[in-house]
Formats: sequence, C-alpha cells, structure tokens
Amino acid sequence: MLALNMAGLEKKDPGLAAALGGVEAASLTGEGAGVDEHLQTVTPGSTGLAVFIGMGLGEGPLAVLRERPELEKIVILEPSLAVLRQAMERTDLTPLFSSPKVTIQAGEIDFDRYEDEISRVAAVDHSYVLRHVESFQAWPETYIPVSERAYDIVNKINMSGSTTDKLGPMFFANRLENCARLPHLHLLDTLQGSCAGVPAVLVAAGPSLDRSITALREIRNRCVLIAVDSAVVPLTRQGIMPDFVTTLDMSELNFEKVAPLVGKSWDFSLVSLVTVNPMVPKRLRGRHQFLAFTDDLPHRWMLESLAVKNVVPACFSVAQLSFGVAQVLGAEPIILVGQDLAYTSDSSDHAAGTVIAGAGLPKNMEHLQVEAIGGGGVVTTRNLLGIKKLFEEAIAQWPGRVVNATAAGARIEGAPSVDLAEMAASLAPLERPVPELIDHALAQAPAVDVRGFAAVIASQARRCREVAGKIERNLALGDEIQARLSREERENAVRFRQGITPATGKKLAAFDQLNGEIDAEQELWNQVMEVTYSMLRDNDLKQRRNLEQREEIGIGKWIRAEIDRIARVNRFRQQTLIDYAMRLEKMQSVLETAEVKKADPAAVLERYADQGEYALAYDLLAGNGDVRGAAAMVRAGEVCAALLRFDEAWEWWDRAVAHDASMAAAVDTVRLGQVASWVEIIKQRLDPVDPDKRFPGILTAWLGRIRHLLRDDEAPPGEVMDLWQEYEAHVVEWTDQGEGEAAAAILEAWTQLSPWLPGVEAQLGRLLISEGHFDDGVGWLQNAVRRDSAQAMIWAEVGDAVLQTGDLDGAIAAYEQCFLALPERSDMLWKMGDCYQCLGRVEAAREAYEACLRRDPQCREARDGIGRLQKM
Repeated sequence: MLALNMAGLEKKDPGLAAALGGVEAASLTGEGAGVDEHLQTVTPGSTGLAVFIGMGLGEGPLAVLRERPELEKIVILEPSLAVLRQAMERTDLTPLFSSPKVTIQAGEIDFDRYEDEISRVAAVDHSYVLRHVESFQAWPETYIPVSERAYDIVNKINMSGSTTDKLGPMFFANRLENCARLPHLHLLDTLQGSCAGVPAVLVAAGPSLDRSITALREIRNRCVLIAVDSAVVPLTRQGIMPDFVTTLDMSELNFEKVAPLVGKSWDFSLVSLVTVNPMVPKRLRGRHQFLAFTDDLPHRWMLESLAVKNVVPACFSVAQLSFGVAQVLGAEPIILVGQDLAYTSDSSDHAAGTVIAGAGLPKNMEHLQVEAIGGGGVVTTRNLLGIKKLFEEAIAQWPGRVVNATAAGARIEGAPSVDLAEMAASLAPLERPVPELIDHALAQAPAVDVRGFAAVIASQARRCREVAGKIERNLALGDEIQARLSREERENAVRFRQGITPATGKKLAAFDQLNGEIDAEQELWNQVMEVTYSMLRDNDLKQRRNLEQREEIGIGKWIRAEIDRIARVNRFRQQTLIDYAMRLEKMQSVLETAEVKKADPAAVLERYADQGEYALAYDLLAGNGDVRGAAAMVRAGEVCAALLRFDEAWEWWDRAVAHDASMAAAVDTVRLGQVASWVEIIKQRLDPVDPDKRFPGILTAWLGRIRHLLRDDEAPPGEVMDLWQEYEAHVVEWTDQGEGEAAAAILEAWTQLSPWLPGVEAQLGRLLISEGHFDDGVGWLQNAVRRDSAQAMIWAEVGDAVLQTGDLDGAIAAYEQCFLALPERSDMLWKMGDCYQCLGRVEAAREAYEACLRRDPQCREARDGIGRLQKM
C-alpha cells in the first residue's frame, strides 16, 4: 500500500512460549564464533533477507538484528522445540519476538508459509542463509533437510526475482506482441490429451546429446519428439525432425538458436511461451505455431479472457517448457535426453552444432558438486541446480512416469536412469503419426475468439487511462499538501514538529483515501508488475528509512518525506499505465485488422512487414511471386533480408530501382534501418567486458548481416563506426594485457568490415606483432595504412613495444613506417636516433637527430641525443 500508515508500526505477539511446555531441553554452549561468522556474511549496510536455519541460543539472530538494521526481514527456522526452549531460558529473546521484521517458526516447519513470507523481499533484494553450525553437527538428520528445503526455496525466488528485476520490461513487451499474433497461431490448450499414452522424448542440448543421436534415430517414430530450440539445429543436421520445438528466451539472442533454419519451411510445430522474443515465432516457419501460458499474475486476465484451461508449470529453462508441453499432450512415459544439468564436457557446455555455446565450465560462477548419473559426482552451478530442483518438483507430481535417458550429467531425483537404446527397442512404432494427431486435435478445437479478445483489450486500455487520471489528481493534491506544510513550518516550526492543522489533516485524509483507491486496482498493478518491479526495492527502503526517522524529524517533515516517496511511485505508475494503454490500443488494432481480407497482395505484404510477420510475408511472396509495384518490391526485399536471404533481398531491391529509380532512397531507408537494428541488438545483448557475454560467434553472425546489407562501395553508417570504436578500446586493452585470444576472437568478427574500418586491420597487425608474428603483423598494418594513413600511428606503439623487448632494429623499422606515412611525427626521428645510438651507428643517429631538429628546432630529445654523440 502507498498509504501514509498514520497508525504507526505493527507489533508482534510474543506468544510463542506457550507451545514449549514439557519439551526435553537440548544442550547448547556459547556461540561467539558463530555470531562473528554471521556478521561477516551479512556485511554492514546489507539489505534484504536473512534466514537462520537453527537459532542456537539466539545470540546470532540478535546480533544480526542489532548490528544490521538495514535488513528488511529476518526469518528463523528452528526445527527443534527443545532448542528454542533452552534459548528462551538462557537468552532474552524479546527483541526478536517484538521486532516487526522477524518471524519465527519452531518444530515442524510450514514451508508454504515460509515461501509466502519471504517471496517479495527475496525476489527484489539480497538473501542470506545462515546456519547454526553446532546444531547441524549435533543433529544433522533434523537440520540438514530443513536447510536444503529452505535454501532451494530462496534460490528459486532469487532466480525468478532477479530475472524479473532485470528483464521484466522485456517480458511485458513480448507478451503483448505475441498475443497480438493470435489470428496466426493456436493455443497450446487445444492439444490437451491429443497424444495420450504416446511416449514423449524430451531432447535438451546438453553435451551428452552427441552420444544419443544414433538411439534417437531408432526411437524417432516410436514417440512424440519434443526438442528445445538449442537442440533443433543439431538434430535437423543429423536428419532427425522433431514433432515440436519449444522456445521461451526473451532476448534477441534466442533467435540465433534457430537462425540457420529461418527462410525455409519445416515440418515441426513451434511452441512458444507467451513471453518469448517475437523474432523466433515471427521468422521461423513451421507446420503449426502454438502459444503456451504459465499461471503468472501479469497475464492471468488473458487466461480468463481466452478461456485457457491448461497452463504449463513455471519455466526457468526451455526444457521445463518441453516438460509442460508433454503434460498437456498427455504423453507417457516422459523420457529425458541431453538434460545434463551439469558440465559434462571440458570443451563445451552444449551439444555439437548448437549455435550458442560456451567453452565449458564458466569461470565466474560458483561451482557445486552433485550426484552424477551412474554414481560419483559432477560439477554444476547454482543456476543449473535451481533448474534441477524445479524439475524434481515437477516430476514429483508425476510419480513413476518420467525416466532419464540422458547419457551423462546430474542425477534427477524421481527420474530413474535408463539406457536410451534399450528404451527405443522396447517401444512399438506409433499407429498414427504425431502430425496426424495434431491435425486431428486442431480440427476439433474451436477457433480463438479474436474479436472478443480485442474488446477486452479495449476495455483494459480505457481502465488504464482512467486510473492514470486518478493518479494525476492525487499528484496535484500531494503538491497542494506540500505547499501547506511548507507554509505551516515557516509560520510555526514548533507546532509543525508536533502536529498539523485540522485543515491540512482533511487534505491528508483525502490524499490517503485516493491513494487507497489507486492501490485497490490490484489486478491492474499485477498486469504491469514486471515494469514496476525494479522500483520496489528503492521504494521499500525509502519507506523504511522514513519510518526510522519519524520520531527524530517530527510528524510534519515525515509526512512531507512520505508524500515525496508516494509521488515518485505514482509518477512512475502513471507513465507505466499510459504506455500500457498505448500498447493495448496498438494490440487491439492489430487484432481487429488481422481478419480483414484484402485482395491486393501488396497491401497484405505491407501490413505483414509493418508487424514484423516476416515468415507470413514470405509465404505470401511464394504464392504471389509476381509482386507488382516498386514499393511492394522494396518491402519484399525487406522480408527476405529479415529472413537472412540476402541475395533474394538484393534481387528485389534491384528490381524496385529498375522499375522506378526514385525508389533507391526507400531501399536505402529499409537497408540502413535493418543495419541500425542489428547494431542496437549488439549493443543491448553482447558485452565485450563480460567474458560470458561476448559471444564472438554471435558477433560474427550479426556483423556479417550488416555486411550483407551494405553495398560493395558503401562505407558503414556512423552507428557501426561508433560500435567499432567501443570494441577497439577493449581490443587495445586486451592486447596490452596479453589477452591475445580474446582480442583475436573479436577482431576475427570485425574483419568482415575491415575494408571500411582500417582500424580493424591495424589492431590485428598490432596483436600479431605483440605475439611475435612480426612479418604477418607488418602485412596487416601496411594494408591498414594504405587505406588510412592515420592508422600509421599504431606503428609508433609497435615501435615502443618492440623496443622494450630489446629489438632495436625492429623498433627502427616500426618508427620508420610511422614516419613515412605521417611525416609530421618528428618524434619518430629522435626515437630512431636513440636506437641507432644504442647500436653504435653514430652517423645514422646524427642524421636522425638533425632531421628532427630541422622540423622542430626546440626538440629537447634530439638536442640531448646530439649532446650524447659529442661526448662519445
């Protein structure tokens, strides 16, 4: 609530002791060292959540409560009533029982209650799980299960919360754009039970998938094959066609998993989570497309409006989406393949042929050891461990129906390990092919009520604007109250500190009431929670600090601070609602016009291109190859370029200009618009600073597309030049620090544009020389200087670097190259003179110094050099 909460702080009832009568006491000793460890873990200034598994004598929780006041919440889970009783007898726990930020569970732990209590703060802030070591040592069978369950819950909430905190606006935008595509797809709901009793093989892209290809060929026609997006390229290259491909990642990087497949028609059906990046479903052409929903608050209104009955479980990985699809289909048993959930290869973290893959075990993540398939241990990360736990929770709801045929990786509880080849031999061929089952289900399913959904969207947009108007009125009222309070403070500071006037009190009551009405729009706030999520932490912290200062600053200043806080939140809410209303209205328009039949293919093509429906547009082109009109030809080229069919794109654009020369400007606008979009994607999704986010292979692909969009005689636009300068700075840094492998990977990607970016060749030459490949490096640097003499300045850097190694002749050669290209660099002359002098070549040194002085008579270095020669 954004109310002022004039009633004060809520106190807790310390009535817990009544539950402790007659319990045998445990024996605990002092715990000073444990307290110190807790305070080292929860460092000064820490905010968020601290969870204690076991409280000991209570000294640890008391110290953290006292010494770390910025923490928002402390939860104590004490599975032993005897321990709590002893703590109450020996320690004054009143601060814990009376603090509004502390909750305590003792005896049997209610983990559902625990999850509810910590969900908000764990999602938006830091979390610390603290263990009372002595209790764990004395009674491991009691404390370890509680600790594992509590940690898993925190980890799950952290994963969800941190993802939403960083990517919430992307979820929000993707969901609306994907739902605007309803006329062109089906709801996954329509496939309920369509493959009942059919075995389902769920293929993930772990490194062990390479060992399962042969067995997958054997089992292919004996199951419904569901592949994650990362696995579809390795599978199709091996001639294995899935029945379904699942996809859910929200960023443009997700498109790269299937980029080799776009521009062609495939026989699999695509299942997209509603928050997936729309580039995949809009550009990948499959047999059918299905939209899947989880039961999330932001789109619960959509589920009701579309009468969706079957949702998939919460998905933190695309493999979990595949599991949900199998459940909706009614498939049984479910067979996992390639679901390593661990690092089973030293060379890669994905199967061979996967487009996005790392080099193996990540260096900047916490490494954990878990039980491996077949025994022993295997290394994983916290993120993969969280996905494993979620898998196990889902499997627990389907006991006996899931087996793990993954060749290597982490053991998944509830899914016994089996051999995939043996499993394939035990299954009979299907009586009806899966595509036939899918077509039959779709023939029986009612069509989506697009117009009805559009009407609901229109109503939601109106509601957004109404609440935004109410916020506007409340902001004005807040400004009026602030002016009153400011005036009252000037008139009577003493009274202002103690209270407020009755007239202002009435205004405050109206302000609070209006805030209450705004807060009461909970369903609407749920819809935009992903956009407003990131401000929760700052707002909660500000509110807490205001409350802590209330007695010190007085009621008047506290009210002013609270009004400022509430106004900040409401302004953000208001802008969010206005943006939401605009998106909804656009979505409504798209839905309403999608059903309009137009005889003119060019008009439909234009509409599809405007909406980014490039796969649909390409199908239209295939059916209407004789597109008439230069403008339509330009759009046809845009469609082909978006589907990475660049040769076809240029054919369309050349036809358009041949048909009407004035269309050249329109072609340039489309081409350079796509160039700008790829540059923006590179800036948003790749990070040269973070080794795990550089993705040189992806950078190569994206820069290659930019190259395909440029004419042979055309320099890249300014945004490409600016992007190169950013990368160049990192390449220089890596080269200087001896990180040649990182620099080389990035330079290799940029060499596609080197004819227009001489700096690429210059930096590559510099790198090669720094690594001892002098002759190769000289060639690249000479090429760069021929294109742009300014690049010769790198010769000066090379000369300095070579000189430090003691190679005087190499330094002279480098300085000479720089001077020949840049005669104004007279410093190269005295540097050559110094080198000649060290080599004992006195006359050559003298000539160099004198040549420098002829250009710069005041050059101190040249004069000093001649002085040294005279002494010699």
